[in-house]
Amino acid sequence: MRKSVRAYMTVLGLSIVLAMSDGLKTEAAGDGLRLLQADADGENVIMYVEGEGADGEPSCQIGMTACEDVAVQNLQEAQIDFQTIVLVDNSLSVTEENSTKITDVLNDLIDVKSDQESMSIAVFGEDIEFLAEKSKDAAALHAAVEQIVRNDQDTYLTDILYDLLDTLDGTEYTRFIVISDGVDNKDIGITKDELIRKLEKKSYPIYTLGYIYKNNDEELENMFALSRATNGETILLDETPDAFQAAAKLSDISGIWRISAPIPHDLMDGSRKNVLLTFSGGTGEKEVRAEVDMPFSVNEQTSEPEKEEETAETEITETQEEEKPEPAVTAEPEPAVEEEPESAEPQEAVSEPEPEQSGKGGGAKYIAVVLLLAAAVLLFLQMRKKNKPAENTGSKDEKKKAKEQKKINLPKSAPADVPKTPAPVEPAVYDAEDDNDGGTVLLARRYLLVLKDSDDLSKVFRYPIDGSVTIGRNIDRVNIAIDYNPTVSGKHCEVSARGSRFFVRDLGSANHTYVNGRIVEGETELRTGNLLRIGEVELLVEITPM
Repeated sequence: MRKSVRAYMTVLGLSIVLAMSDGLKTEAAGDGLRLLQADADGENVIMYVEGEGADGEPSCQIGMTACEDVAVQNLQEAQIDFQTIVLVDNSLSVTEENSTKITDVLNDLIDVKSDQESMSIAVFGEDIEFLAEKSKDAAALHAAVEQIVRNDQDTYLTDILYDLLDTLDGTEYTRFIVISDGVDNKDIGITKDELIRKLEKKSYPIYTLGYIYKNNDEELENMFALSRATNGETILLDETPDAFQAAAKLSDISGIWRISAPIPHDLMDGSRKNVLLTFSGGTGEKEVRAEVDMPFSVNEQTSEPEKEEETAETEITETQEEEKPEPAVTAEPEPAVEEEPESAEPQEAVSEPEPEQSGKGGGAKYIAVVLLLAAAVLLFLQMRKKNKPAENTGSKDEKKKAKEQKKINLPKSAPADVPKTPAPVEPAVYDAEDDNDGGTVLLARRYLLVLKDSDDLSKVFRYPIDGSVTIGRNIDRVNIAIDYNPTVSGKHCEVSARGSRFFVRDLGSANHTYVNGRIVEGETELRTGNLLRIGEVELLVEITPM
């Protein structure tokens, strides 16, 4: 009963505060629109903006191309699902007074959260521990707040946020609420500048609640800089009278809009493009700009499998055409032709077809027998004619060799009306030497690795894959040198070939290796069209036969 009364009073108090004062919103909102988040799914650019003017007539331009059917929805009115990730510094740097205030703010946020909001609550020091993950259950979230325990530890916010960004789907509105005494970097960890550069590519609004502890002015300023870089809110708890005002700044989503703009097919090339969003209305034009990574075209991704299917169909058709004459030959003479090379005697050639002809008409049977007898007689006479000179001259070995040669050439001298069955040895030899699908041919082929910097497509790196290719910043130790970005390690990763498949592995780099946003642990298969990220450099992958 106590929690129900508290929740009711919290909602009532926040409603009064929001209704009576516009000053609870920070000055960052201003008179225009501010970008909170931008990304692309497989077909659309998805943007979230906040401020006045988004209810005007929308238009969107990607690069130099205008988009059609731009859709705008208010996050609250359309009941669009979104998530809030709360990161709480649970070190001993927080005072008892601020600790109580932080607990009240968190409980107030849980009590007034909307039905479409999922919330995660985590504590962090050197590592992160989630007490509740993407939950809409208020009771479970309140229980998570009660589990927060202060520890004597160092906290490294930049490393925690840097890794979390790689786990998010950029098309769902996601905001961070960070409660800490500031940002302090590890000696060999992610710096604030590195984190901000990453947030410029994958932006998520960061709301920061800071508090004073000893001489932490610089650390607080670094943390509040994250909010300014991402258009989030900043709150200094020491200057906030009570938890109501802090919660009011964070709970209002009425001014957030979701914009969806279909991407023209010819722009789906995997590059990073500028996006201009414009709203025209009574208050004039409002603009929002962003940079978004375009998806790859579906046709480009499926073109190779379609080509393989087409090739397979062509091979099947050609095989059927090659085999087409064989069904036209009746089953009766096949045993006779198989026996002819082994013996020139006509009796054996005639004896085999009789059981298979038992169910057919007598006329066809006798015609086949006569044809076979005629062929056998002609072949026998030709052999005798050719053997006579060999008997007068040459040794027994030469006669035997000539006789064997005649046996091999027998089918070539058969009449055109006599069905012929190809010798089984010849196709087997052909397949072993000439079949392009054989493993030997694939292993013998060479491939070229092509890497293009997604931020600057003029930077292209090519190197043949002869076993393996190393990539890194140290030009003396690697095959492909990415020496213009300090987040790339001296010897960062290695791409190796096994048959017609290719794999990448990290070589103990400081900032890791990723394929399509997933960290490489051990080995990960690499294909044309993948996005390979080493440090902060994102490379478009193309592997082609040489």
